[in-house]
Amino acid sequence: MMKTVVILNAAFGARYMFETVFGGRSAYDRALSWAASVSGCIPVVVLAASDNAERCKSDAASSSVSVSVKEKKVWTTADVLDEIASLSEKAETALYAAADCPFFDKALSDEILRVHKTYAAEYTFADGYPYGFSPEALDTGAAAIIASLARQKNLGDEVITRDAVMKILKTDINSFEIETVLAPKDRRLYRLSFECSTKAGYIASRALYDACGEGKDAVSLSEKAVTLVSVLKTVPAFYNVQISG
Repeated sequence: MMKTVVILNAAFGARYMFETVFGGRSAYDRALSWAASVSGCIPVVVLAASDNAERCKSDAASSSVSVSVKEKKVWTTADVLDEIASLSEKAETALYAAADCPFFDKALSDEILRVHKTYAAEYTFADGYPYGFSPEALDTGAAAIIASLARQKNLGDEVITRDAVMKILKTDINSFEIETVLAPKDRRLYRLSFECSTKAGYIASRALYDACGEGKDAVSLSEKAVTLVSVLKTVPAFYNVQISG
């Protein structure tokens, strides 16, 4: 079994990440528990922004997870990829995910790892699920190459975004071995995002948890989410503005 390290990015903003509204636990705490379930004995790495690093450390200390918190004022795309590459001596594969998502599915994560190993991929992801149910798998040895590509394409110095890795790969996609785990039914049309750095994502996450509780997998959560008005309609996403002379 290949060694896997889990990297949780806590630099996307901690607006609601530490709110204990998911059965008395926070999104961060739930993400840590998921990370521990798939990383084996290798410590989980948390990439924290300066304004939430202490909270990341204190909450991790009170859990059963072995965590290494790394702090920067601002994490760029190149910073994150360099960090993944630096772990190549400890692990062959990195599962990379956001630290503010409360619904990571271990079975789906295991399937991503299985596909990643079976086809010797450099990058593997799940497609068709709402955002926040699955991590991305990266070959730690390839991370340095992807970081170099990011710099070549003038993307490396950009502040890290949730889709940063795929954004870079798309600039030269035929040069990488990429694999996909497809959802049974494509839910991308609904543009659902279960994270806790935005008000919309936080409201949707709370509504889904209140409706489903514990123990549901990514497929079940996806099926339920698209039937709930409380998930589909949270806060306005855009306004129509008409300007006339």
